Amino acid sequence: MQYKIKGGVATLVLWIHLPGCFSKEEESLRDSKIALCNEIEKAKELIVTSSANALIGNQNLLEIIKRLLIERREVTEAVKALQPSILRQGRDMSLDHRDAWIYGILIGWDVALPEILKQHSWAGTEYEDRLKKHQAVIAALTN
Repeated sequence: MQYKIKGGVATLVLWIHLPGCFSKEEESLRDSKIALCNEIEKAKELIVTSSANALIGNQNLLEIIKRLLIERREVTEAVKALQPSILRQGRDMSLDHRDAWIYGILIGWDVALPEILKQHSWAGTEYEDRLKKHQAVIAALTN
């Protein structure tokens, strides 16, 4: 009687036999071929599973990036809408530290910055923090 085991890379034909029909070397070779075919099949399944998982992961990453881009666009539009209304205010935005902070981030103090820093006693780290935030706003608006 013959049984065929298909293994992708090789087809192995096994014979059901009476004990002693094959030498120990032949039986060992047959068993090695069967083990090799099984390992190849496991490797194929692992590759297919890994590829599918990677594809799903990439799709999820693309969705996250898409959402972030949409959110960035919405924030950029909101900041662009705020800037003209801040510039049209009839009051001095440098007087109150909260107004100065908002103005500095959304518009920027440029040459007046040293004076504003002194006026509100903003130290080096506060200055760097405000400058970084203002630069981030400008970068978002120009990209």
